[in-house]
Amino acid sequence: MISTIGGFLFLALGIVVAWLMLEVIGRKDKVPNPAGYRLWHKRLGWAFILLYLLFLGGMVYRIYGTTVELEVRPFTHALFGLLLCPLLTIKVLFVRRYKSFMGTLPTLGLIIVTTSFLLIMLTAGYGLIEADQDEPAAGVQSAGEDQVAKGKSLVPIKCTHCHSLDRVWAADKTPAVWQSTVKTMASKQPGWITDDQAKAIMSFLSQRKK
Repeated sequence: MISTIGGFLFLALGIVVAWLMLEVIGRKDKVPNPAGYRLWHKRLGWAFILLYLLFLGGMVYRIYGTTVELEVRPFTHALFGLLLCPLLTIKVLFVRRYKSFMGTLPTLGLIIVTTSFLLIMLTAGYGLIEADQDEPAAGVQSAGEDQVAKGKSLVPIKCTHCHSLDRVWAADKTPAVWQSTVKTMASKQPGWITDDQAKAIMSFLSQRKK
């Protein structure tokens, strides 16, 4: 839930920053206090960049050390996340240094907001959709203590076969998403994780609190 709120806050910041910019340089009639608009555009812009760097660090941390190919959604999410880095660099450093390119700022700003929207929809938006599917996973959440204990003992053995254990502990997923993740990981190397082991691992991860 925290990551979902942070994601939508990040997107809201991007939208407000872009709106402030358009108000100053896009309107035919001048805004009452353009200096104030520019000041808030700058302040919130740096807040947007800081929040982006925090998310980027978390994303790199989760991906680092994995030896398996990313699924389509995580790969696309990582792609959009990395794409924001050169876009922000160009907007903040390159364009502001070379004044002849100032006319491209509105276009760059809108591209950054669009990329941010796609990025957040792949994470926070997807998480909200999956949250509605937690009802079918109730059986997993109500698993017996023995099943959960078995899963806890299996995670350090089975999950570290492909990536670091830190990546598992850092993940914050709904029970439905954990089910999908464990099934996908088990299919990477048939036989390494049996069906019973997969159920135990899902039971533990679904009930585990970060």
